[in-house]
Amino acid sequence: MSGIQIKTKWNNSIKIFINKDMAYMRTLQGMASSSGFAVGITCVYSDEYEESVVSHYNISEEQVSNEIARLKEGFEKAKSLMQDIIKVSEKFSDKKVKEIFNTHLMILNDPELFEKMSGLIKEKKINAEHAVADVFEDSKGNIWIGTFNGGVSKYDGSTFSDFTKDGIIDGPETYNFCEDNNGNIWFSAENYGVYRYDGEEFTQFTTKEGLATNTIQNIFEDNKGQIWFSTWEGISLYDGKEITNVSDKEPWTK
Repeated sequence: MSGIQIKTKWNNSIKIFINKDMAYMRTLQGMASSSGFAVGITCVYSDEYEESVVSHYNISEEQVSNEIARLKEGFEKAKSLMQDIIKVSEKFSDKKVKEIFNTHLMILNDPELFEKMSGLIKEKKINAEHAVADVFEDSKGNIWIGTFNGGVSKYDGSTFSDFTKDGIIDGPETYNFCEDNNGNIWFSAENYGVYRYDGEEFTQFTTKEGLATNTIQNIFEDNKGQIWFSTWEGISLYDGKEITNVSDKEPWTK
């Protein structure tokens, strides 16, 4: 169920307000992963609630203008929510946290992002929710945008680089961005494996290089600098030299 507001001090419990009026509340117990204050929208999976699914579907030419209007409405709602979060962060968070939220607001206010998403709706004839799959800001302030149907782009604060349209990246469905300790940007391309960007060029990793499959679900770097890939067919690990699959050898014992 979406639309859930979370307000909590991380003290091994989390208070979940089921609706915006905060008329119904649940408290969940658990181990806190970090200190801080969180306010936002989340999803709770429970038999008590109906399953929430983001729909992906094609639209007709006649529906394009209405879909772009829905996209604009969504942007305005997201801006309003982010402004509310910023107000709360001013009371309960430090300056760095507020800067993160301000960066998100800046992205939402950037007209080029809206133009790219509306352009995907026009070109691909897809619904607004289908236009963007993942948005990620790297340590240099670049904004990476992965989509379900338009590949991957990078926004450096002034211009967009569309790597898929330029023929550099294969696969229209891109997400799972991750920046490692060396500043490399990793992301997956559905059915095309994983790409690594070192600031100058892209390197592709597929089953030919050892991945369990070319369909990746998540990317994570551990404290040893090793890159883990969860896939539909198991877990793969890149140690900086080669990729090993857990079905072949337990890489965590290295």
